Amino acid sequence: MASPLLPLSLGALAGLGAAIQVSPASGPVCLAAATVLAILWAIRRTGPGSLDFLGWVHLGLLGATLGQWRMDALVEGPVWRGPVAFDGTVVSVAGSREADVDVDDRPGHHELGRVRVRFPTYAPALGASLRIEGNARNWTRTALPGGPDPVALARLGGIRTWVDAREDPPRPLAHSTGSNLDPLSQALLTGRRADVDDNVTDTLRKTGTSHLLSVSGFHVATIAALAAAVLRAPLHALAILRPVGVPPAIVAWLAAAAGAAYAWAVGAPVTAQRAALTFAVIHLGRSHGREPDPLTVLVLAAAFLAVNEPAVLGTPSFQLSFSAVAGILQLTPALLRFLPPDTPFWCRWPIQALAVSAGATLGTLPISAWWFQELAPTSAVANLVALPLASLWIVPAAAASVAPNPVGDAMAGLAGAGVDVLLAILRPLAAEPVHPAVSGWGVGLLLLPLWAPRRHILALGLTLLGLGARPRLAAGLRVTQFDVGQGDAVAVEFADGRTWLVDGGPPGDAVVQWLRRRGLTRLDAVVATHPQRDHEGGLHPVIETLQVRRLWRPDPMRIDTLSQAAAEAGISVLFPPHALWPPPGFLSQDPNESSLVLLIESRGVRVLLTGDAPSTTERHWAPDLPRIDLLKVGHHGSRHSTGPELLNATRPALATIGVGRTNRYGHPTAEVLDRLDQAGVHVLRTDRDGTIEVTMVPNDLTWRTMAPGRSNIDGRQTDEYHDPTVRSTQDLRRRDRR
Repeated sequence: MASPLLPLSLGALAGLGAAIQVSPASGPVCLAAATVLAILWAIRRTGPGSLDFLGWVHLGLLGATLGQWRMDALVEGPVWRGPVAFDGTVVSVAGSREADVDVDDRPGHHELGRVRVRFPTYAPALGASLRIEGNARNWTRTALPGGPDPVALARLGGIRTWVDAREDPPRPLAHSTGSNLDPLSQALLTGRRADVDDNVTDTLRKTGTSHLLSVSGFHVATIAALAAAVLRAPLHALAILRPVGVPPAIVAWLAAAAGAAYAWAVGAPVTAQRAALTFAVIHLGRSHGREPDPLTVLVLAAAFLAVNEPAVLGTPSFQLSFSAVAGILQLTPALLRFLPPDTPFWCRWPIQALAVSAGATLGTLPISAWWFQELAPTSAVANLVALPLASLWIVPAAAASVAPNPVGDAMAGLAGAGVDVLLAILRPLAAEPVHPAVSGWGVGLLLLPLWAPRRHILALGLTLLGLGARPRLAAGLRVTQFDVGQGDAVAVEFADGRTWLVDGGPPGDAVVQWLRRRGLTRLDAVVATHPQRDHEGGLHPVIETLQVRRLWRPDPMRIDTLSQAAAEAGISVLFPPHALWPPPGFLSQDPNESSLVLLIESRGVRVLLTGDAPSTTERHWAPDLPRIDLLKVGHHGSRHSTGPELLNATRPALATIGVGRTNRYGHPTAEVLDRLDQAGVHVLRTDRDGTIEVTMVPNDLTWRTMAPGRSNIDGRQTDEYHDPTVRSTQDLRRRDRR
């Protein structure tokens, strides 16, 4: 009879994510149903690898109950703004610089709960008690649809406030020892990467070996093996006093304790917790004559961590750590089936190592494509060399460097020599990463081979494809105003398949990642309305990584980093043929006055994109404009734009404003909002509504908004603003004027 640990553990993990959607009132009903189903499952003679669809339903109900209990037990964190000072205890390490801190007290307040704190260079250890001073801000962050939703993920831990700490926490003893180590050896041992040179970090990134800087299975196994080797000799000596010898379980227990102590000493990140749990269960089981199923143990560890700390589910470290091991367990054996049984050992070993590396890479591919959109092409080969070097040479030597001198110095030098060898091998393998990208639905589809029963993969895959598919635009235009903070970025999709990108927002990868998730790797035109970083900053990664046919600028002869990047990519830099403003050759000391203004028409619908054009230039081109359906308000709603002449001439049905939350300029201004209201224009704003997607066909206009925190499973919440009385843009104008 199969152990019920697998369904219990998988159920806890699968249901925790859905637990937020379960009403607290449904807890008793879920408990009763889950108890009955768990009993039925326990008496089934089902092996751990033969879950059927009914089994997944059972697990989901049971997990929803456990998750609901845990979520109800969490206290919702405080909402703070501005300077803060408080005492707290670290309950979760969310990243290399971030930690979730349970607030103990704040002078003059009695609010309890947890906040997320970002430290300047490194996060404190789990369980550390700190005095934190910094600046608190709203947890609502900018995030584009289709990717991870930071607000929804933070709510798993009841977090509503983000604090930027002014100072780093005190460095733990585990990180102050071994100070004679070079920075990379120290990072490989402790996971602290703040002091590692940027060039070294870039080499690790381009070879897919950055995971070496996260304390994981090979770290814990190495330390545990060292502890077992050190302890085995004195324990065998004790056998003189005990003729039957020392039970192997004692060595296993002590090794597991050493691995757990090491994981705690380096701050207990998620990867270290997973490794310590799985190592302890597997090796203690073997010492007692049992061979635990690795997948069962892995899922048990995942469920334990998730029930203990629900917020861990939303971290990339959790998702990458468990998917990597699952890939090794599920995909590596499938790859090795093609290896002939009579392959000689000298050839079999590297092939097996490559298969393990490939299994881990394929297992983490869906998560990496969702979070980071980077995959190192030489990752499998680089890890074939890097993992043995790090686990058998560098980490043991670095751990031994804490010994008294001269042994400590000798071990530190040995670790440094290992680092030199490692980098000498990795540098020739460094290559520019490729950029796979998926949305939330794509993650689920790619993860099916890891978890779903084979006979259900096709049906579940088709279901996910159907749920994630987007209808093709049959006519008109689809315009997406991105929520990129205080900046502008607009995508225009035509019914004939053409796609334009007008501005890219401030520097960052958000827009290019959104384009990749939509499958838009080729753009017919990129428009840089004017040379300011809040419009052009995000265009650099677009120009450098996507296929762009042409770049339109108000001054094609301008020489700057954007034009140089376009020249290197072989992209023509031109003046747009149908720009309303500025006239060809017009130059001004104020870049806003030279901002491109585009009137886009397609099959009876019109969109006006005004860049940052001020009212002084609107007087030149606004009087001759026709009616439009959509207006992108100029200059983020500044009082110096979107004047009455423009609104009287165009009479738009809908206006969008790209503006940052709590921006220092006070955009959008009350004057502009009043003018839009008096003109009967319905207004959507990225600071309030998030990313705005407007679909226009003749005599019809619909839109939806997608903001962080208002998300479903794939990271997108669709709020339809449909009024059954509205049948056309004219009806919309009449309704808004009432």
